[in-house]
Amino acid sequence: MRNNKHKGIVLICLFLLFFFTFSVSVNAASYSGSGDCQSSVIEDSILTGDVGPCSLKHGFITGADHVVLDCQGYAIIGDNDAGFYGIKYNNGVDNFTVKNCEIRNFDIGVYYQDSDDGLISNNTIYNNTGGIKIDKTVETSNNVIIDSNTIVNNTGSPINLIDISYTNITNNHIESNQSSTSAVLLGDTGTPTHNTTLINNTIIVNASSSDGVKIRK
Repeated sequence: MRNNKHKGIVLICLFLLFFFTFSVSVNAASYSGSGDCQSSVIEDSILTGDVGPCSLKHGFITGADHVVLDCQGYAIIGDNDAGFYGIKYNNGVDNFTVKNCEIRNFDIGVYYQDSDDGLISNNTIYNNTGGIKIDKTVETSNNVIIDSNTIVNNTGSPINLIDISYTNITNNHIESNQSSTSAVLLGDTGTPTHNTTLINNTIIVNASSSDGVKIRK
């Protein structure tokens, strides 16, 4: 009788483990291949393979608040088309996380507009024109964290922030390889950036007439 009880408990535990594992897997959308370029991400999502090349398309567009896009180390690949971005934040989409992505061959790796409380973490962003750009079309973005990214070999500024408040830039590896290009560019003429914190970043400038961090106002 005692052995039967133990077997019953084990079977129940296995069932619960399977149930919760299956529930987690079905709750995450998945993307892979060039057919998923320019998808609107409206729920927690993962990549199960590289996405792209995205010709004349964005990689992904943010579509809902409180969503995580986890690339799991896979790549989002563009086709070097002007005006197209690896991740394009839709105006007003808040609390959107992009993590563990390799983003390359876009005009801008991550283009962030008019959104609050975003997290851009543990991505490798390279071979784009610009790395991460945050600016405004309607309202100022607030409370964005750029953490633990590798941003290298982009022809423009690796990080360019325009009209944003309360940004934390931490633990990133940032390299600028073009002359007259700042590795971290804060603000624009007449459009300052407020309350930006930089902590524990490695910033390397490999070209003449370039700045590590440049503040414009």
